[in-house]
Amino acid sequence: ARSIRRTVRVVGGLQGQEEVVLSAKVEGRVKRLRHEVGDQVPPGEILLEIEDRDYRLLAEEERRALEVDLAKLGIDKPPVGEMELGKVPLVERARRLEENARAKYERVRRLGGASTREEQQTSETDAQVARSNLDAAYLDARALLASLRQRQAALETREQKLRSEEHTSELQSHSFISYAVFCLK
Repeated sequence: ARSIRRTVRVVGGLQGQEEVVLSAKVEGRVKRLRHEVGDQVPPGEILLEIEDRDYRLLAEEERRALEVDLAKLGIDKPPVGEMELGKVPLVERARRLEENARAKYERVRRLGGASTREEQQTSETDAQVARSNLDAAYLDARALLASLRQRQAALETREQKLRSEEHTSELQSHSFISYAVFCLK
């Protein structure tokens, strides 16, 4: 008896028994692959490391922007809770200018007939403009405080992504898998 060898040519695709979706907490360029194609990788094993330079630069940029807002508000660190906006330098300056303009207006008004109609109108307008400038200074201070808080939150987010990249979000396997890499050109 002679054995017959039979070969059948077919066209098709291969499909694995199990599909695992891999993802990382942060996006970025792969800095280092820790396993080779076809490696058996146990759960919790780090598969790859992500480049952290962009995250460091973004965090530093946000830190500098936060410093600018702190300087504009005349403080060294972000306030906890509410902030007394009347003590912000730009508001304080506007308040003093408003007080001065109001005092001039009162002096001109008390002079009565000793001052010209033009002097009275000018001092009244100056006092009104100074009051508007004070109101605008309060609005600017509120906007700066909101910007500072937004920048503070953005910095915390950037620093969290940086910590994730450095410590935990390197792509880890969550089940025993055979690791494969597909490159698209």
